[in-house]
Amino acid sequence: MSNCPNNAFDVLERMQPSVVRIYNQSSEMSIDEIRGRCPNTLIAYRHYSDHDDHESADLFFDEMRDMFDKLRGRCVLWEGINEPIVQSLDGARVLDAWIARFAQLLHGERELVAGFCWSTGNPAPDKLPQIVPYLADAAAAADVHTFHEYYCGTG
Repeated sequence: MSNCPNNAFDVLERMQPSVVRIYNQSSEMSIDEIRGRCPNTLIAYRHYSDHDDHESADLFFDEMRDMFDKLRGRCVLWEGINEPIVQSLDGARVLDAWIARFAQLLHGERELVAGFCWSTGNPAPDKLPQIVPYLADAAAAADVHTFHEYYCGTG
């Protein structure tokens, strides 16, 4: 893999992680190497884009099409936009429609979809009861729900 230490595959093989997240890595050979050394590892792919949920999911998918075509059929879990921010009910509706459409596009290609990719603390706990009902279609459409969680020991 580009920008990785030479022994990255050896380390992955020893670790046998449950998830490996690939970020804009379009090498099918790298994906196949990970799959060969870590057959039970879920490989999640994140495409970097300046597009967000206020633009069409079709545009986002079109932008990642070249990489998608190279990696399709390799049991990759495809993430949509990264760390969406929902500050209103209208924002929840927009994100819901975006994720549902992204899932429709990927499922049409017989691929799996990760929805949400929430950042730590987002949405704010006090907003959850208000926005969750407006994310139902997206929640149902995604094969898995993802979020970022960071840990910092204090002792």
